[in-house]
Amino acid sequence: MSFESDGSRCAGWHVPAVGSEFAHADGRGCVVMARGVPGFRDPDVIAYAAAFSAAGLEVLLFDYRGSLTGRWGAARRHRRDFQAAVAAARRLPGVNPERIVLWGSTPTAEHVLPVAAADGRVAAALVLHRMSSTATSGRRDRQTPAVSCPVLLQFVAADDLPVVEEHLEFLRRRLPLRAQPTVAQMRRTLSVSGTFTPNE
Repeated sequence: MSFESDGSRCAGWHVPAVGSEFAHADGRGCVVMARGVPGFRDPDVIAYAAAFSAAGLEVLLFDYRGSLTGRWGAARRHRRDFQAAVAAARRLPGVNPERIVLWGSTPTAEHVLPVAAADGRVAAALVLHRMSSTATSGRRDRQTPAVSCPVLLQFVAADDLPVVEEHLEFLRRRLPLRAQPTVAQMRRTLSVSGTFTPNE
């Protein structure tokens, strides 16, 4: 798939949800992910995308304009591309437009919070900074834009990959999961056997 950003084409890859944990009657959440390193698609990003899909989240993975030609561009252009990707994710079939999650790993991580702040409707943000301990300490004190959504902010060594389950657990606490059956549905299902007596 592809979408437009400022009149130019951005390449995107829709990874459909496979699992049912995050399935919901009014639509699934969708994680919007940009690759972190110019020139190739980070295998760690692919691993996260596969895990999100397996848990029942839609995923939109995209490249910034010019990334394949070496024209990496300025930060503000990257953020417009990220915003265009969010708009494209909201148009995907079966996606609830109010359950968009932003995910970014260094160097894309620096765009996640500004894009979430400008959007105002993002459901959650996952930010993964990879750097040395010295650089990490300096980045912790940097002022970040105010956002209205829950944020998971992680600082890790460049060769340290956090467990994907940490991100999923964060989203489990903040996104609606698969709806549980109501008393009426349980009554219809079990009334034949006579084994269900709800307390009303």
